[in-house]
Amino acid sequence: MFAMRLSSSAKAFHQIYMGESQECFLDGHEKAFGAFGGMPAEIRYYSIWR
Repeated sequence: MFAMRLSSSAKAFHQIYMGESQECFLDGHEKAFGAFGGMPAEIRYYSIWR
């Protein structure tokens, strides 16, 4: 599962993927930015690797 939340507005995006590849990771970002209508100035990652 890919999840991204904007700290400024608490808007959230979630997408389920069947794998954990870099392609899924990047696709999640692209779809989240599209859903948010843009890209935040800063991204902080939490728990991206097991």
